[in-house]
Amino acid sequence: MITDGEGVAELGELADGRFFVDLLRDGEGLLVGAEIDASSGEAELVLDGKASLELLVVSHGLPRPGATGLFLDQAGEISVTRRRADSSGLLTWNRLTPGAYRVRVTAPDHWTEEIEARAGEGRSPTPVALRRLGDLRIRLISEEGVPLAGVALELTDRTTGASVADWLERGLVEGGSERTDAAGELFLSRLPEGEYRVRVAGPGGVELGVVEVVGGGESVVELR
Repeated sequence: MITDGEGVAELGELADGRFFVDLLRDGEGLLVGAEIDASSGEAELVLDGKASLELLVVSHGLPRPGATGLFLDQAGEISVTRRRADSSGLLTWNRLTPGAYRVRVTAPDHWTEEIEARAGEGRSPTPVALRRLGDLRIRLISEEGVPLAGVALELTDRTTGASVADWLERGLVEGGSERTDAAGELFLSRLPEGEYRVRVAGPGGVELGVVEVVGGGESVVELR
């Protein structure tokens, strides 16, 4: 929707309640997720493009040129805000309205990160560390060395506390099953590097230990 010559836009037939609006004008600024109350009949939004936001994207402590960043609102990605990191790994947005912005940062062969960062005047870049993707193969065997098939395993990312089962359900990682196969193996692909806690699924599940995924390859771990 485009405002008229007086900066007015009419949103017809809105139900009473709260709504969120993104406001953009080329060369003058951006405001994301401004809250309005439709029950009041009108709202005033102020576009103040004096702020900027910078993210320093790194992988293993080194700048990650070519990483992509874009803002998110309640509906998802705001495509016009897409930026690409320069040779020093900097993502830069200018002419922003001061405040907090939700940013999605991606790079090939790296886990996608979503962070909240504040735009302001004269602020230092906010660091964003990306994790490389890797594969994990767990071999579950008994104390006698027999492969244990059909065992459901729960994995938890120690960096974020997130459940790998949730990532599987959302299609963020790849894997055919959360249970070991006939050879006692569980294979997961495109996991972010780092340590994972492993336990047998279900009430009273046995803790099996901690495994590490190394980015850029396949990590094979044997658990008993």
